Amino acid sequence: MTFIRLLTGLFVVVLMGGCALLPRGHWHDMHVIASTDYCGTPSQASSVDYFATPSAFGKWIAQRNLSAFKPDMANGNGVIVAEMGQRASSGYNIKLLPDHTHIKNNTLTIAMKWTAPGLNAHVSDALNSRCIAFSPPKGDYNRVKLVDQLGNKRGEAKVNRPSSDGD
Repeated sequence: MTFIRLLTGLFVVVLMGGCALLPRGHWHDMHVIASTDYCGTPSQASSVDYFATPSAFGKWIAQRNLSAFKPDMANGNGVIVAEMGQRASSGYNIKLLPDHTHIKNNTLTIAMKWTAPGLNAHVSDALNSRCIAFSPPKGDYNRVKLVDQLGNKRGEAKVNRPSSDGD
């Protein structure tokens, strides 16, 4: 019985250990603006993009033929889009980990939890390419880096803030 308790405790520690590898932060001013399960990417690679202006974001939206996002989401401080990459079935997801999102050395690191369907899960065969648009947080950074719950880099982009005179 003691062995089972020890084994169970060890399992819980290992399971929770992934997020413990990431630095702690807490960005209340960074929030999800919109998300969609189909982002129109042909690539399986994860990525992150920063759009400084509504016109730049609008061109990207038009290229992808998306209805979930609107160009004016980039008003003010721009918009950050995190993409999971294309998947051939349902059951995949990404979610912001605000407690592990932080700014250090001029880099905004956005931590997200990647989930995938279980090995024998029943899933539909439908293209899925989830992406999430965020309002950029205040702070001193010129790059944004996307990492998963284990700290693995999933994407990186330069941040060129909009000038005060608009587009």
